[in-house]
Amino acid sequence: AAAVVVGFAAGVTFVRRQLKRGNPMLDVRLFTVRPFTGAVLVNLLAIFSLVGFLYFVSQHLQLVVGLSPLDAGIVLMPGLITTIIAGLTVVPVVRHISPHVVVPTALLLSASAYVLVAVASQDGSVGLLLAAFVLLGAGVGASETVSNDLILSSVPAAKAGAASAISETAYEVGSVFGTALLGSVLLASYQEHLVLPAGLTAAQGTTAAETLGGAINVASELPAGSGSALLESAFHAFDSGVVITSGIGAALMVAAAGLAFWSLRKPSA
Repeated sequence: AAAVVVGFAAGVTFVRRQLKRGNPMLDVRLFTVRPFTGAVLVNLLAIFSLVGFLYFVSQHLQLVVGLSPLDAGIVLMPGLITTIIAGLTVVPVVRHISPHVVVPTALLLSASAYVLVAVASQDGSVGLLLAAFVLLGAGVGASETVSNDLILSSVPAAKAGAASAISETAYEVGSVFGTALLGSVLLASYQEHLVLPAGLTAAQGTTAAETLGGAINVASELPAGSGSALLESAFHAFDSGVVITSGIGAALMVAAAGLAFWSLRKPSA
């Protein structure tokens, strides 16, 4: 709570200072331009969904499915390639269809990836996760390409450098939020649903409750029966967290789609 108060006070002080300066480090007046603000928030939420998804899917592929880091990376490659292709193919599309239609559609595509994982989380197969990441990549690639263009085109040319810097900052903030927020929710759900078998020491119980990887390490030290029970409980607890985080990710993508539909519209004459 103290950190929130200090952070809010620092933010208010910073904005007031920037408004008074003739050559501000961060021109906060740019946020009065609706398409600019909407595009920046779209970027933030799109990278939030991408990083948040990677946070839990990489763990699932390696710790639950049992793939090596290299094999897990190969599974994710089609999604990353799709991100690039979507970013290229959306350029001619947006010349004929308004950005306020294209970007929300792309974001809803990303939301469908989270819905797919949430609905079929008990399956958790490699094919399902690959398909979900392809959907997510298509949505993120298309939405970010259009929003980046709008960020630069919606401000005066003299402010292009400041606008680009704000766009990059939105990426970094989105990455941090995606890991911190969805990661914290996932961990909290994992700890709430984890059932520790009898016979564990205090240190083993703490390690198993900290992360899924810790539970796997502890299970390898236990007798076969206790180890299997711990693994089954840990995998179930992790999947329950994935359902919750996927629901949050889907809801945020739908909210971002609504924001984009409203903010990226061209004002009437």
